[in-house]
Amino acid sequence: MCAEHLTRSFTEVAETLLHEMVHLYNLQHDIKDTSRSGTYHNAKYKASAEQHGLSVKKSDKYGWSDTSLDDEAKASINSIDMDFELYRESPQKVGKSATKQSTRKYVCPICGCIVRATKEVHIICYDCEIEFVEEAS
Repeated sequence: MCAEHLTRSFTEVAETLLHEMVHLYNLQHDIKDTSRSGTYHNAKYKASAEQHGLSVKKSDKYGWSDTSLDDEAKASINSIDMDFELYRESPQKVGKSATKQSTRKYVCPICGCIVRATKEVHIICYDCEIEFVEEAS
């Protein structure tokens, strides 16, 4: 599950985790629960999912893949004290980095050609016959 999906409700996250845990259970018990490179969920998946707390509906494209918590699992999830949230904050850039970059970026002011160098250099764009300008970082 990608971190961006952790912004969903706790119940929705639990549904997804339980769905994937059923796949893991089936893998460990040599139960082939999908076909079409793992996209189509077959009747074996449905049976395992229903044994482990999921209600399952059939999707035309993905088989028995539309899962949600059954009433018993939902009651169990809802009984958990929810004093926390699951999410990942987006990193925020504040000011310049404390470490100095070791490379410099030079750009031709006419054609936009880019050259990178690890030290200060004076170079000319052969096509435009003009000196490259160091881009501020």
